[in-house]
Amino acid sequence: MRAVVLLGIRDGAPIGAGAGTSAHGLLEMAGARNALTDFQGWKPVAVESMADARADFVVMPKRGVTAAGGVAEVLRHPAVALAIAGRGASDTGRSEDRLIVMDGMEMLGFGPRTLSAALRLAELLHTQTPPGRGRLAQGGEEEG
Repeated sequence: MRAVVLLGIRDGAPIGAGAGTSAHGLLEMAGARNALTDFQGWKPVAVESMADARADFVVMPKRGVTAAGGVAEVLRHPAVALAIAGRGASDTGRSEDRLIVMDGMEMLGFGPRTLSAALRLAELLHTQTPPGRGRLAQGGEEEG
């Protein structure tokens, strides 16, 4: 299972989690492979690199999705659309089911709630029939 974690979309470019990030660790804990390991840290990711990532899922914090204009706008972004193109392993095959939205502090803060975030992410990544319109990970507190 390959996934990318995007912090958000800034100036038209997604900000992706490379190797050595808390997001990379979260993916490992959830049993997924980070599809963006050709760089270290958080970096803007080119459309071509997102396409080459061949991600099964894109994981984003709620705040990043909101700042980008919502689930529909994130899915319309060329880099996101190419990253998950043809990767519809869910029963529906819809791109909405390939975007997982979670509480940012829970998933990236590496605090007491991180283990529950990793468990919830693992469940979402390995569910064959996900809920529709973006897979919002329930639980934890809302971001401010």
